Amino acid sequence: MAPTTGEGGSTGGVAFSPDKAQRFLYISDLTNNCIWFLNREDGEVVGKMGSAVQNGGQFFGLHMIAVDSKGNIYTGEVQNGERVQRFLPAKWEI
Repeated sequence: MAPTTGEGGSTGGVAFSPDKAQRFLYISDLTNNCIWFLNREDGEVVGKMGSAVQNGGQFFGLHMIAVDSKGNIYTGEVQNGERVQRFLPAKWEI
């Protein structure tokens, strides 16, 4: 995912998009504190969200990720973050 990732690796958790075909894979990156969005068909990165900051909407110790049937993304943080956040999907078309 991220060639410059340091010790500890990058994947904390994995989730699939809620569409019937599950076209996208969402990966929570523990070390780089972001979510990667990949096209499952070809493995290409189609987006990235977040950075290492403790403000709302950012991450500090991003570990787990889940997606519900409405496309809401839930994240759980460890280390100093120690919180759960929910992100509502934006309306966009592919």
